[in-house]
Amino acid sequence: MARSLLFSILAGLVVVLTTGCTTQSAAFPGRSPEQVWTALVTVSEEPQYDNWVLIENNVWVDSNYDRVEIYRRLRREVHRIESPTIREDELLELQFVLERTEPPVVTGVVRNPMVRGKGLLALEHIFGEMRKVLNPVTLDGVAASSDSSGDD
Repeated sequence: MARSLLFSILAGLVVVLTTGCTTQSAAFPGRSPEQVWTALVTVSEEPQYDNWVLIENNVWVDSNYDRVEIYRRLRREVHRIESPTIREDELLELQFVLERTEPPVVTGVVRNPMVRGKGLLALEHIFGEMRKVLNPVTLDGVAASSDSSGDD
């Protein structure tokens, strides 16, 4: 009996340590806080995924506190040779806060229980999409010059 109790406690500890809130920050040097805020809102409201289908995307933008809350459901089917098709559903509850520093920093938090590695991938996906918006690539594959003066 004591052995099964110990196993249950250890298993619970592993779950607590590998799931839960995951936090990551990204700095955007050469950009103004306004440019970073616009990019954050854009990628939150218009998500782009190559290997997931967007099922639901609810976004709450709080401009007074530079905060964005995202509730997103994704789905995909994974096809492997000689294996049955696997349907994966992912629920993302994310919060992003812009810190108006030099350079501007965005901190993202995964608010729903999720394996840490998956949570980091979800946050990095948003940061990667923001970098694409802030540093678009031209047809010749070169990043367009960034004008950080804000005189657009």
